[in-house]
Amino acid sequence: MTKVSIIIPIYNVEKYLPECLDSVINQTLTDIEIICVNDVSPDDSLSILEEYALKDKRIQIISHEKNQGLGPARNTGVAAANSPYIAFVDSDDFIAPVMMESLHFLISSNNAEMAWCGTAKVSETGMLIEPGIIPKGIWTAIEVLGNEKLYPSIQTVTNKIFVKELIQDIKQLPILIEDEPTIAQYLAKCTKIVTTNESYYFYR
Repeated sequence: MTKVSIIIPIYNVEKYLPECLDSVINQTLTDIEIICVNDVSPDDSLSILEEYALKDKRIQIISHEKNQGLGPARNTGVAAANSPYIAFVDSDDFIAPVMMESLHFLISSNNAEMAWCGTAKVSETGMLIEPGIIPKGIWTAIEVLGNEKLYPSIQTVTNKIFVKELIQDIKQLPILIEDEPTIAQYLAKCTKIVTTNESYYFYR
């Protein structure tokens, strides 16, 4: 069994997909599975996925028969995941090489239900705009909700690692702000949350 399942929804991202995939397959934590959900992308994304899958056996491609949106694509990935921990990466973003190793260590060594890092904002070309640093600590859900310095980092699923058993029954929705209902439901299941003051996720 792999340690972390990384779920990447794919739709109309041929311009950014190679950088995203390169950042995931080059993680220092190598014991991962990479589940790419093709949500009927109209561009050349599927061909790029197939090319990468030939080079890296950890990549699994799942294709929807019709477009369903970001939330349902993530749900498909979670249903197919075999690891005890789940992470989400959006296909137009990229991650630091140590992200999965760092977050996996934090969540597993602290027996926590969630671990997360800061999200750095980058330009179209990947240049740093904002570092997105958050406080480091171990928190309860109530403490997280009461700490203004953790916002807006709390609102997204992509800079976090989750316990599969706790997230697998939460259905992510195909709405404009997909992440917030998911985070709200997941926080209700958390007794311990760990954060690092490093920004490992790069959001375009």
